[in-house]
Amino acid sequence: MQVINTVAAFLVLIAIGWFVAKRKWVNDDFAKGVAKVLFNIMLPSLIIISMQYEFTPEILVTSGALILVAFAVVLVGLLIGWLFSVITGVKTYLKRIITSVMGFSNFSFMGYPVAYAVYGAEGLFYAVIFSLPFFVLAQSVGNIILNEKGKFGLKKLLNPPIIAVLTGFALFVLSIELPSGIYITLELVGRSTVPLAMLLAGLLLAGAPLKAMFGEWRYFAVSALRLVLYPLLLFVVLRLLGFEGMMLGVPVIITMMPAAVKIIVSAANFDGDAVAAAQIIMVSTILSVITVPLMVWFLL
Repeated sequence: MQVINTVAAFLVLIAIGWFVAKRKWVNDDFAKGVAKVLFNIMLPSLIIISMQYEFTPEILVTSGALILVAFAVVLVGLLIGWLFSVITGVKTYLKRIITSVMGFSNFSFMGYPVAYAVYGAEGLFYAVIFSLPFFVLAQSVGNIILNEKGKFGLKKLLNPPIIAVLTGFALFVLSIELPSGIYITLELVGRSTVPLAMLLAGLLLAGAPLKAMFGEWRYFAVSALRLVLYPLLLFVVLRLLGFEGMMLGVPVIITMMPAAVKIIVSAANFDGDAVAAAQIIMVSTILSVITVPLMVWFLL
């Protein structure tokens, strides 16, 4: 039920953005400005508050395997996405989007609630630990993939989101708790990231016919990979490696989530095909209403 409610809220926000754009209450420059604010201010705020957990050496040891699995999950997912694009003949910016879709799931705003619903507070904590490599790779490798025009040196790699990852991880390892005023400010800004990103998706989708979204078979094929086939593969591999219980369930839950909203934000920020990104993420999000509850019931 939590998954269905979350997806329903996402779709409503997308519809509002679509309606606003169709009514011409905003222009294209507004959408570009929203993408800049999301990328440079709101997403970094979300990252920092999401990493505000108390650190202990025991947790680090226990979580080490999860972190290694998470790195592997992202990198293998990126490889699968790239191979899918090559095999299906994708040669445009869509190849970059599909590669990112397979690498990065919507682990926070959909994965965290499901992990909490299945395993409680402890499951939520390990979901956050498991997602640390997602934060790092999404803001480094992910941005390199989606920036078609730029050349990445160290200066460009240290963008606001990756700086937020480094800051958040340092605060976590050092067990530094942010002052209440700063935390509340970051929380207010950060918690608005996904709603605003969904509105941005709606603004972008308004400029594209629905037929272009639902008529592209690759969107459905890669969504099937993202939502069903890849999580099943991970489940089998982890079982063979001896993982069980929460250490098995949390990685599978995070991996079965739809594509990350962050892909839209980065595509728009780097002047890529943000419309295609919004389309494919909307397809995977809609399908997840069916796939996520069934996968949780069947596997966990």
